[in-house]
Amino acid sequence: MTQAKRVGIVGAGCSGLAAIKACVEEGLVPVCFEQDNDIGGVWRYTDVESHSSVYKSTIINTSKEMMCYTDFPIPADFPLFMPHSKVVEYFRMYMNHFKLEQYIRFQTRVISITRNLDGLWIVVSKCLQTSQEETQTFDAIMVCSGHHWNPNMVHFEGEEKFTGTILHSHSYKDFKPFENQNVVVVGIGNSGGDIATELSRHCKQVYLSTRSGAWVFSRTSVGGAPSDEIALNRIISSLPTKLVESVATKLVKDYGDPALFNLTPNFSITQAHPTVNSELLGRISSGHIIVKRNISRILENSVEFEDETVVPADTLILSTGYKISYPFIDPEILTVEDNSVSFYKNIFHPKYTSLGFIGCFQPVGALMPVSDMQCRWFVKTITGELALPTESKMNQDIARKKAEMAKRYKRSARHTIQVDYTPYMDELASQIGAKPSFVRLLLSDPMLAYKCLTGPNTPCQYRLVGPNPWPGAKEEIARTYWNVFSPRDYAATVERRRGRNTQQQKQESSSSPISSSLASLAKMVALAGVAYMAQRAYRASLVVPAVNLN
Repeated sequence: MTQAKRVGIVGAGCSGLAAIKACVEEGLVPVCFEQDNDIGGVWRYTDVESHSSVYKSTIINTSKEMMCYTDFPIPADFPLFMPHSKVVEYFRMYMNHFKLEQYIRFQTRVISITRNLDGLWIVVSKCLQTSQEETQTFDAIMVCSGHHWNPNMVHFEGEEKFTGTILHSHSYKDFKPFENQNVVVVGIGNSGGDIATELSRHCKQVYLSTRSGAWVFSRTSVGGAPSDEIALNRIISSLPTKLVESVATKLVKDYGDPALFNLTPNFSITQAHPTVNSELLGRISSGHIIVKRNISRILENSVEFEDETVVPADTLILSTGYKISYPFIDPEILTVEDNSVSFYKNIFHPKYTSLGFIGCFQPVGALMPVSDMQCRWFVKTITGELALPTESKMNQDIARKKAEMAKRYKRSARHTIQVDYTPYMDELASQIGAKPSFVRLLLSDPMLAYKCLTGPNTPCQYRLVGPNPWPGAKEEIARTYWNVFSPRDYAATVERRRGRNTQQQKQESSSSPISSSLASLAKMVALAGVAYMAQRAYRASLVVPAVNLN
């Protein structure tokens, strides 16, 4: 009898949990090393700075329907956009449901990963409670340690003379240490926007410094629907980039034209990872946040910007991203240059294919379901059920993908591992036979096909077919819109608010969902047109006429 292969897993965050489950499903033996005393990874809040942790007020920017694992939906009564505590609660539910905790070694840090002459992986780990080291051998390694733990500290002229405090957003926990201060936040990614917004309610003044501006998206869109459930749609993902760019630009400008907030970006809306914040523009409008461009130098107790303006400063918070780093892996096996890695399909080391990196990507969308899909493919290659291309072909694919990303996104350290949710999920799903065939769906279940094509591309679509399908996937797809806010008496509430009688309800129930959706779409387009014309008229009324001074 062949002995089951052993897989070493680094980290018990969202990717590590998916890795454990995928291994167990395929009959592999996982051993997960977690240096903290609990699961959750970056989403686990602690009062003190740790390997990777969120700040106290963190709320996720992706909706619950789009961020769940592919076969374990988030409870319908959870908030639409969850605070970090609810995210970790969901991870715990997932772990308990699939009985994953037994495979995790808490408070155990991986010291080194090397490869022996037999092609096996040697992992040296250290128990942080006893300081005892242990060496184990594995057939494969799944690195799930994330890429939000090694802060990228930028430097400015004169910072050594600054009498205040300079820290990275990685060290930020809450507003209390900064009350009544003048604070400069550097960087307008999601962390920079969140921190500036929170501090603006407690500080004397907040200045938000950005080199390149930003397109700011709201978490919710038309009618309060989650923006990601509208954007992450199969039809939209199949449209030409220029068309999507044009429509998205108009929608975002209608929400808040960057030019009106001194945020004019030097890139198009599809050339950078989105900044999602539903409060930032309001705080700028009220003057609680003042937007400035790049810092030219730091003085003793103030900051000078490139426009030569000087503002008082007690603290600088650098929201300047992170460095991709794997210090425990033998440098002869892996080196990271310019924050760029070369993994086949963002997973496989092309030379050592039993070494996989789960979650080493920056998605337009949620990370959890994508990590789930990466794990499902990786374990199939370890069992031998699926084969990979030659190293040469993998390197060619890596070079092609890097060229595509370089052409698509503006040059930045944060865009070296960027992926688009639907195309990437479909690409991974195709490898294991989990991508739905919409021709077959149309023939077997037209209504399900319609919902999958026109609705949000929810993670459970990738459990309709393929290995380890989930029997509840179809029902969950049907319930997506009902789950958005609350399952409690949702239909009755909607009908009461609309004031419709029973006869009207019967008439509507007899009409097809397709015709109802088309009618709703037509109404929405018409209303959007009226709103757009009214907005243009309003803006035109604000134009100051030229004054003849002669």
